[in-house]
Amino acid sequence: MTVPTHRLAAIIFTDISGYTLMMGEDEANAMRVVKLNQEIHQHYFKKFNCVYQKQMGDGFMAVFNSPIEAIYASALILEETKKSNIKIRVGIHEGDVLFQDNDVYGDGVNIAARLEQTCIPGAIYVSESVKRDLENKPGIFCHYIEEARLKNVRTPLKIYEIKVDNQVIPDSLPESHGNIRLKKVIPWKSIIIAFIMICLIAFWLSTQNSGTEALSTKTVQLPGNSIAVLPFENQGNNSEFDYLGTGFADGILTKLSMLNDFVIISRSSSFKFIKPERTLSEIADQLGVTMILEGSYQVIDDEIRINAKLIGVEQNRVLLAETYNGKLENIFKLQDQASDGLFARLGKTEIKSAKKMPDEYTPSLIAFKYYQEGISKLKENYLYKSSILESRELFQKALKVDPGYLEPLIALSESFQYEIFFGYNSIYYVKDSIEKYIQRASLINPDNGQLMSIKSAISFYQYDTKSAKELINKGIALNPNYALNYYLLSLISVFEANQNDQLRYINTAIDLDPLNSTYQTAMIVGNIILSNFDNAEKLIDASLIKQPGNNMTLFLKGMMLIQQKNYPEGLNALLLRSVGDTTNFLVAYAQGMVGNTEM
Repeated sequence: MTVPTHRLAAIIFTDISGYTLMMGEDEANAMRVVKLNQEIHQHYFKKFNCVYQKQMGDGFMAVFNSPIEAIYASALILEETKKSNIKIRVGIHEGDVLFQDNDVYGDGVNIAARLEQTCIPGAIYVSESVKRDLENKPGIFCHYIEEARLKNVRTPLKIYEIKVDNQVIPDSLPESHGNIRLKKVIPWKSIIIAFIMICLIAFWLSTQNSGTEALSTKTVQLPGNSIAVLPFENQGNNSEFDYLGTGFADGILTKLSMLNDFVIISRSSSFKFIKPERTLSEIADQLGVTMILEGSYQVIDDEIRINAKLIGVEQNRVLLAETYNGKLENIFKLQDQASDGLFARLGKTEIKSAKKMPDEYTPSLIAFKYYQEGISKLKENYLYKSSILESRELFQKALKVDPGYLEPLIALSESFQYEIFFGYNSIYYVKDSIEKYIQRASLINPDNGQLMSIKSAISFYQYDTKSAKELINKGIALNPNYALNYYLLSLISVFEANQNDQLRYINTAIDLDPLNSTYQTAMIVGNIILSNFDNAEKLIDASLIKQPGNNMTLFLKGMMLIQQKNYPEGLNALLLRSVGDTTNFLVAYAQGMVGNTEM
């Protein structure tokens, strides 16, 4: 018996339309057709790096490392069989498969087979997982067919027809990474070696608690150094586990953000695509990245299976594809395995700034759920007071279940910081609350980079810029991808009248959190204070095109115009805000300057 191996793969099923009738009419001709069909399939399977194939009567099952290889092979097979007046159907799905005993098993195999059975003769039908990988690929066109319930498939499946302009298909493709090749014949020496390996692996597994799969440390050639992590998609029937999609991605994102030489996009930007309606290419353009980590998961009873893919967006190439299996209660160990595996594959063997606690705390799933629900509210683009208070209640619930859970303590500190940030409270009223939670969190992990950043914000709001800068630099050393650090440095640079540093820092914050409108407005503030009105006006106009009713931007427009002594237009800008016409000192000042002494 060979060692079972799970992998993410593209699976093809094909068969000849009308084969049974053909056999009844002319058996010799039918056998000739099958032989020709076999030659065509095997030629293109080899040409496009097929890792496993099996002939089943008049059809084939084949496995490829990537959907693009499967599509290219299928398109050319379809073209060649048509020339010989052979009508075939093709179904392709990308999903988790199990390689064992020189065969392939799993839901992915079943879905591909069902797709082929629904396909019309002379066509290629694919699932949504394949369709997403092929978006924006030159010469490949996708047409939505229907959403259907397929036999033995738990959830309805969206079905698409793929057409390919064969002119764009390359003569050959480099061998892709991610999966294994299977040999059809295993010589006796290999059996002995395999037996020894099984014994070694069994011994290793007996020392592990997570029940997860080991990862290769082979590195890959990367198309850049910028990565966005998207929320993982729940492919199971139970929406109760939807929170795991953001939770698992957030755990990986938190660890990746400690990498010094990578740009890791903040959650508040990348998690806007929790149910992406845009293509990966469009998402990458908006976030300014060259790579996207996406994935899916399925919970069955107390087991969870997670698929993760790192995609090079420009080439639409799967750089890494891994599957993680284990008990649901061990999801945090799965997170560690996924992030550690990514570090190894990215060429990083350790993170100097990441210090693991000797007895690392593992919260319960219910506490984890409360925390994820709370952090989703706290990471909204613009925070209303109600969102802050609701998030705080959820963090307190998480701590009631698990008092030693670090993340809710940090988030509670952060929630009070945001009260100041959005103008709902003063540092003098919330300072004690922030420090109380910081102190509790520091007892668990004093070297947490986010805690350093929150401490620096307290110093900044008390106008102690020297202490703030010292703490920020410590925070950056521990977590170089936390955008708030650079935002605070940009504000300090404004007070120091250092225009170059102010723009440099705020640009870094925007690079890390490109969809956060707060950082966009911070650049406007810097330009206004430094009297760079032309730049400020351009930024204001661009912001109002995207968000015409943005209260902060309208306030800044009014402030800029009033500073330029253009009181009537400044007053008009302030009165366009949705918060009313008497809620800001600048409104009263502008009213007075235009001669309106009665309200």
